[in-house]
Amino acid sequence: MEITGYTVQQKIGAGGMATAYLARQDSLGRLVVLKVLHTDRRKNPQDFERFINEARIVASLNHPHNHYDLRHRRLR
Repeated sequence: MEITGYTVQQKIGAGGMATAYLARQDSLGRLVVLKVLHTDRRKNPQDFERFINEARIVASLNHPHNHYDLRHRRLR
């Protein structure tokens, strides 16, 4: 899988809605976790909105070791 701006290293988990990947952020060289909504879930507006709402809630947590980048990107 390719995601612009990141080098995906490995899959680290999956659930009913999304898959998590360990990746390196190309611009900063740091390790990050990317959570990617499953393709079939992206087609359902309610599932997509639920995923985005979850991301916003988690992003509102304030911790010095967490960074959140909420973007809608096309996967290649």
